Parts: sequence; C-alpha cells; structure tokens
Amino acid sequence: MVDDSALRARLTTAAESGEILRIIYHGGSQPGSSRDVCPIEISGDLLRARDVAAGADKQFRLSKIEIVDEQVAAPAYDPHFVSTPVEDDRTIEDVFAPMVAELQALGWHVQLSQDQLSLHLYFKNGKPRRRAEVQIVREVPSDAADHNDDVDDASIVVSMSLEGIAISQEEVPKRAPRRGRPYFVRSASLPFSRQFAHLARAAALVLSEARALAPSRENPPTSPPLT
Repeated sequence: MVDDSALRARLTTAAESGEILRIIYHGGSQPGSSRDVCPIEISGDLLRARDVAAGADKQFRLSKIEIVDEQVAAPAYDPHFVSTPVEDDRTIEDVFAPMVAELQALGWHVQLSQDQLSLHLYFKNGKPRRRAEVQIVREVPSDAADHNDDVDDASIVVSMSLEGIAISQEEVPKRAPRRGRPYFVRSASLPFSRQFAHLARAAALVLSEARALAPSRENPPTSPPLT
C-alpha cells in the first residue's frame, strides 16, 4: 500500500475529477476483493465513495484501501454476496457489557443478564419505568427445555445503576421461539418483535434502536454504512 498522505492526495484528486478508481479493500464482508469506486470525500480516516457494482454510497477505512490497476489478480466484489455469520458462543451479557456506559450516556436505564438486555426510560422522579423500550432476549425452544434439565424456565435480570452497581434482580419467564431463531428483539418503534438465528445480527438491531430512540436525544447523525 502507498503511504497515507499519497493515498489521500490520490483519492482527493479522483473526487475532484469524478474519476473511478479500482481498489482492493482489505475489510468489509469480502476482504481482499477488488472494487470500482468513485471517491466523493474524505472525512478523518474514512473515505465516502460510490461503489459502482453496488450502486450505493459507502464508507471505507483509508487504512484498508489499496489502489490498484485494472489488471489486478483479485476476485471482484460481489454486491449480492450474503455472508453467513460464524457460530457465536458469546452470551448477550458478553456482547453488551462493554456498551453499558454508552447506553447509559444515551439516557437509558440498563438491565443486563446473561440472556437478556432491556433498556428503560426514567420517570420524572428518577425511577426507571418497568416497561422496556428496547429489549433483546435469548429464549430456549420448549422442546429443548423439555429434554435439558439444566435449562431454566426464567432468566435472572439484573438492574444496573449508573455506577455499575447491581441494585435489583427479577425473574423473567421465557417464551418458546421459532426453531433455530432464539434471539428476540423488541422495540417501541417496531410493529412486532424480530427473531434472529445469530446474536451479532440481533445485537446490531438493538444498538441501532437504542441510538434512534435515545432519551438524551443526542442521536448520532445518519451516515452511509461502514463496510
């Protein structure tokens, strides 16, 4: 790869002229594939560019861009490619524990357990509302529970204070999910709950809803997807 200053200069020139560049992008869903992009602007360490094959504006990290010529021996980017998430043995608590501070900064009361996260608004007196505005729950199929003595029929949910101290616990009954989709996501903005087979996809929706419905109203600006 060229050095950062030379890369920025080349991309800036292409953005000004409307030139289409061929790059190898060492990131995204198909790392190492070649893409034709039309640079639009550089912001910090990100390039916003038109992905010709996908027909959409995307963001690319400068550190993962390599400008190449048209004869490069690299597989072409496939805009219709759908990646299959790898098996994820993390719990909901594993995924969201590092995000508790961010969620609290957005104004949420956070309840987190191994198999559940729920985000609650506060009453004017400072006490959290019982109803969750955003929630993700891992629920065990009823047939699996019938054959597994180690599976409980309820989750223990722990309420966290702003200082990270557990202040209460409660049991939440589990419901039977559709087979193969154990992750339920519910949100005040969604007309019905969504079910996912993979934790990563479910968590992405939860984080998106948490930011969009943030009580602090200091929501992040909308930007093209980071690939």
